[in-house]
Amino acid sequence: VTYSHLHYLLYHLCQLLLLFLMIAIIDQNWGDSEFSLQGAADALFVSPQYLSRAFHREVGDTFGAYLSRKRLKEAMRLLQDADLKMYEIAQKTGYSSQHYFSNAFRRGLGVSPAEYRKNVLGQGETK
Repeated sequence: VTYSHLHYLLYHLCQLLLLFLMIAIIDQNWGDSEFSLQGAADALFVSPQYLSRAFHREVGDTFGAYLSRKRLKEAMRLLQDADLKMYEIAQKTGYSSQHYFSNAFRRGLGVSPAEYRKNVLGQGETK
């Protein structure tokens, strides 16, 4: 094994480890409305610019888009519980306000959270 091969392998191993740690940090913090790329970068002792580029290169998406999808996926699950209020779902999914949550939900899924809930709960009643 040559030095250049070893360097190549170590570089890619470090990139995979960084990706694993990024995903773990997102999984632990996505519900915190204060969580950001800066917070993830601080936790990994890298710059936000470096983390952003590495995340995009390895995942094929931006940090913000990935985080939004994770939050919306959880919101879709929580909307199936008719007892939860919209502001509670917004808080549980990392949105700082119900208004911001509703806008992000509509932008991501094309319907409001209320419309989504009505459709999902309505389907459950007909079965």
